[in-house]
Amino acid sequence: MKWYNKIGYGSGDIAGNVIYALLSAFVMIFLTDTVGMNAGIIGSLIAASKLLDGVSDIFFGVLIDKTSTKMGKARPWMFYGYFGCAICLVAIFCIPANISAFAQYTWFFCCLHCFECRLLYRK
Repeated sequence: MKWYNKIGYGSGDIAGNVIYALLSAFVMIFLTDTVGMNAGIIGSLIAASKLLDGVSDIFFGVLIDKTSTKMGKARPWMFYGYFGCAICLVAIFCIPANISAFAQYTWFFCCLHCFECRLLYRK
């Protein structure tokens, strides 16, 4: 493989990694300082999302293997994953203030897990 091919393939995921780094670095500060959520619960939800991600990887892997379109097996998932990532990223930072604390944590957990799944399957 030529050097410019390596750079081209390697740079293709820079945007996704920049967004994920932004989320990883800023989401805890935003949720604790702005929204007023408990940092311990948020950290536990992030860890639980990572564990659930291991289970959902199996489900999505089977789903991709069973997909048969003229675009191929993974390309439709990658294409729609971009839109899912954008929606989930915005939803993580748009937690409604007028719902209960349990509903806010649930909102965050669902959006975070969907964001991580979409981010993984768009690669």
